[in-house]
Amino acid sequence: MNWTARTAGVALGVALAHLAAAQGQQSQQSPGGVTPPRTAPAAAVSQLPNKPDLKIESMVITSTTAKPGGTLVTIEFTIYNASPVATRSSPTRLGLHTWHTNGSTLYLFECWFDMRDYPNGTFPPLGGGRAMELGPWGRAKHTDQRFVPTGKRVQFRATADSTKWIAEANERNNSETLIWPPE
Repeated sequence: MNWTARTAGVALGVALAHLAAAQGQQSQQSPGGVTPPRTAPAAAVSQLPNKPDLKIESMVITSTTAKPGGTLVTIEFTIYNASPVATRSSPTRLGLHTWHTNGSTLYLFECWFDMRDYPNGTFPPLGGGRAMELGPWGRAKHTDQRFVPTGKRVQFRATADSTKWIAEANERNNSETLIWPPE
C-alpha cells in the first residue's frame, strides 16, 4: 500500500469526522447509572463505499513522434481506486473463480487500452491486459503507444477492470476516452 501525506491526511480526516459525529450524539444515562456505548451515526458510516471504486482518473497524450505514414502517439492514463477498500477484498464470482484456477492472477484485476477510427469505427471487444492490484485510495500510472496513420482521427479508450473480476461501488466509471488529433 502506498501511503502519501495526502492519502494519510484524507484517511485521518475521515476517521476524525466519524469520531466527531459519534461524540456529537447525546446519549442519555440510564436510571442505573450505566451509559450506553456511543456509535457513529448510520448516515456517516453509509457514506463510505463498502467496495472498491476503480476509475480512470486522467488520460493525456504525453508525446507524438512523426513516422513514415503517420504518427506514434504516447498516452498516459492513471487508474484510481476512489475507495477505502482494497480491490482484493471484493472479487466477483468470475474474479474469485479465476483467482482460484490461475494462481498467477491471485488478487489482481486487469486494465485494457485500445483505439478505434473516429467517429465511425468500433472498439474491439474488451480483453485482458495489464494485471494489477490497488489498495485503498491507490493509483497506478500506465503508458501505451499507438500508431495513427496520416489523415486519420482516432479515439483511444482506457478501461479499468476490463475482465470484470472486481465487484465495485460504481461500475459505470471504469472507462475514459480521448480523441486525437484534437479539432
